[in-house]
Amino acid sequence: MADAAADGVGARWAAALVLAPVVVAVAVAVLFVVARSTFYTVQQEDHPVEWAQFAPCAFALVVSVLAAVRFRRSGRPGLAALMVLVAVGMLVLAGEEISWGQRVLGLATPAELRSLNHQSETNIHNIDVGVDLEDVFKVFELLLGLVAASLSLAFRSRPGRATTGFWYAVAPPLVALPGFVAIAAYRAAMLVLDIAPVVAFQETVELALYFSLALTALAFWVRAGGSRAPLPLVAAALVVVAVTVVLALMSAHSGVLPGNLPGAHAGHGG
Repeated sequence: MADAAADGVGARWAAALVLAPVVVAVAVAVLFVVARSTFYTVQQEDHPVEWAQFAPCAFALVVSVLAAVRFRRSGRPGLAALMVLVAVGMLVLAGEEISWGQRVLGLATPAELRSLNHQSETNIHNIDVGVDLEDVFKVFELLLGLVAASLSLAFRSRPGRATTGFWYAVAPPLVALPGFVAIAAYRAAMLVLDIAPVVAFQETVELALYFSLALTALAFWVRAGGSRAPLPLVAAALVVVAVTVVLALMSAHSGVLPGNLPGAHAGHGG
């Protein structure tokens, strides 16, 4: 794939990255059919899918900061500022996914926030203040998927197209397309198919989105120039994996269950 090669990704890796979210989706669908209780368990908060969502968000955060530094050093302050905005966005997504570490630290939700939050947790996207922010977040995901997929197809899908310019630099790579298309299609479908079997796949589709955001951050880092040596990325990935595992273990033994419910450590395993 020419576009993947431009971002330093070989053909085999490009194929694997494109297929990864598809394989995960098929596996989850099979689990839904043959082991329904397990399907719901793995998607609960503080279980595998949620922590799998946190990790790519955290990784994209780190890589976006590295890309911002590269863009700044290469004399492209506009793109550096854009990467800072992306990093802030990834910080918000990562924080919201784990309720800003509430269960990691074993903290109760303040009473004022608990009365406004659907899940009685310390996060923003479940708050209803006359306007349900969860609905706003869903619209944001729909628009993000549409815009990212459109940019990718418009500026990265034509081998003969000029490989310079702002839009080519910021368009997501084609290997990230599946996640963006998936979230846009899912949110559009939810407008007319807000039924249990469809709702059940929300966490998996969001995982695909975050995976695509991480791939996009990686592409930005490459496009920022300089050495393509993967050592900083490998180091960032190892740190993120280690931090994710530590936070997951702390959350499992904090004594606070999802929904701000106190519980024994043994009953809160992930």
